[in-house]
Amino acid sequence: MHGIQITHNRFIRMWRVMFDCHRIQSRIISEAKFQGRLAASVTLSESHRKATRQLENELRNWQMCFRNWSEAQKAYVQALNGWLLKCLHYEPETTPDGIVPFSPRRVGAPPVFIICNDWFHAFERIPASVVVETIGKFAAEVSEVWNRQDEEHHKRRRAEMLARDLERRVKEESKLHGIQPPSDKKLESGTGQSGIGSELKSIDSFRRQVEQENTKHREFLQETHDFTLNSLRTSLKNVFEQITQFTAISLKSYEELSVQPGSQSLPQGNGEISYIKDT
Repeated sequence: MHGIQITHNRFIRMWRVMFDCHRIQSRIISEAKFQGRLAASVTLSESHRKATRQLENELRNWQMCFRNWSEAQKAYVQALNGWLLKCLHYEPETTPDGIVPFSPRRVGAPPVFIICNDWFHAFERIPASVVVETIGKFAAEVSEVWNRQDEEHHKRRRAEMLARDLERRVKEESKLHGIQPPSDKKLESGTGQSGIGSELKSIDSFRRQVEQENTKHREFLQETHDFTLNSLRTSLKNVFEQITQFTAISLKSYEELSVQPGSQSLPQGNGEISYIKDT
């Protein structure tokens, strides 16, 4: 009984520290002033995509570790409670409504049986799965950010390729006809030099295509920036809110477990109970 009490007190200290830490983290995330819209000229490099992929991997690993940690605690208590229950030989109580479900507290079992049974059922009320799911959603959002960054990369490469083609065609036409590279105004009017109007119009049409691709890229880049900002802000807030709630419920569950020596006087039930002795 003394060992159970020591373990219980240490768990309370652990959960209280975790609750205080996560509550502060949640408040900081909620109050954080995220940077506003980024300039469309701010491009995304390969290092951005690598950092995004690394963040997703870290989140997946966090999700797995949190699940394993939570399940290990539950399995420990379940094994301890199951082992103790094997030490009891219980004669079920029968009522007009049927057999009464077994309860160490109701039948007057020693405190250690009651504590471990309550401890086991307390874990059923702790929302660990909600935290695991929320972290998973955050990882999925980061994965979508990477997909958008990758698409932005391809759009930028296409726009750059078309711009180089345009520059090459303008230089070739200028060299072929012995003229200076035409300005945008001349390209639009198609009246730069006599005899090359059709070539200028062709280049002007291609230039418009390049401008359209540049516009599409700038718009998609801005959308990617906005999506990234909103995803990080919302997902971080949700994760730490769920973890704070998880630690708060865990702390409350442990605080509600009665393991003090003075709590050993418990009501007796009508069922008959005996202890299995080693032979």
